[in-house]
Amino acid sequence: MPDDDHIERILRLKYPLAHLKSKPTPAETVRSFAEQVKQQKNKSNTLRTELAELSAKEIEKLLSAELEKMEQYKKEHLAEQERQRPYNQRSATPDYNYWAKLSFWSPDECAALSLGRDPRVANWDAIKEYTKTSEFAEAYEARREIFVRAEAMGQLSTSTVPSVFLTWANQMQVSVPEELVAAVRELETLISDQKPNNHPEQKRQQQSEKTLQEKHIATRERESLLKLVIGMAIGGYGYDPKASRTSTAKEIVSDLQQRGLSLDEDTVRKYLKEAKGLLPGDLTE
Repeated sequence: MPDDDHIERILRLKYPLAHLKSKPTPAETVRSFAEQVKQQKNKSNTLRTELAELSAKEIEKLLSAELEKMEQYKKEHLAEQERQRPYNQRSATPDYNYWAKLSFWSPDECAALSLGRDPRVANWDAIKEYTKTSEFAEAYEARREIFVRAEAMGQLSTSTVPSVFLTWANQMQVSVPEELVAAVRELETLISDQKPNNHPEQKRQQQSEKTLQEKHIATRERESLLKLVIGMAIGGYGYDPKASRTSTAKEIVSDLQQRGLSLDEDTVRKYLKEAKGLLPGDLTE
């Protein structure tokens, strides 16, 4: 015997107007709407009679098919909404030559440009309400988070020179439209040809790029040294990263003193703690 609940679900999915419980609004009382309701009720009643003759297995199969149709409709509806949003229109494509001429970009502008959008259309205020329902808004939020954190650590700034941003993005493997790179590099070449090498603006830009590169290298070198520290501490001194208290720092200081080198225990502990953070989680928990 077919499941009445399954039958009702099928009828509501196929003919929603026939199952309205609330009274229609004044705008819905026009004749065309009333006619649609009447037609769907007739179809619903006819289908109800037909479904009553089917087996429970056949009903379940039909219900499954209707639910799949509904899910597909939802996906298509969301996709259409995404296509209609301002930041996905052709007008949101940036004029790369214009943006390359600007002296600096903010983190939000970097996020939009790196995703191929005009920052005047695609910006945080316009996008933040869609981060749970829009694929692009979600990508923008993630990209913006990277840039905001880079700003906090001094890798970028609130006013980053375009060429400096592109150098950083390349080092961090952050994708950027080729058209944007070409526009900035072309303008950079023109400026270089027209200015003497000792021009203050050019020197400032070159120094910013050099500083960024040095910070990146220094960070990698520090991590390499910390890896050496934690490796030797575990292998040579039996250091246990999971232990709350150890004598490793004291032993290291003692060995250094025997060789004419001085270092206090607090400093050793600080580096051991920092180096421990590079280990896989299962070695420290």
